[in-house]
Amino acid sequence: QVDGEEYATLLKYTTSDDWEGLMTKDGKVVTPPVFWSISAVNKNLYLCKYDTSEDHGILVNEKGERIIH
Repeated sequence: QVDGEEYATLLKYTTSDDWEGLMTKDGKVVTPPVFWSISAVNKNLYLCKYDTSEDHGILVNEKGERIIH
């Protein structure tokens, strides 16, 4: 589950070694499990962090595409 799951369109999945990725509610993988943490920004936008640093994250949309800002 993603933080903010009540409005998020995707779910978070976690591997056995604690890496996270995003998938649809019917189980289709949208991103590989390469993130340290994932949280929903809004219904279709997710902040995906590569490590515990605040500086190493990207925004991903509901299609798994990186959002450049």
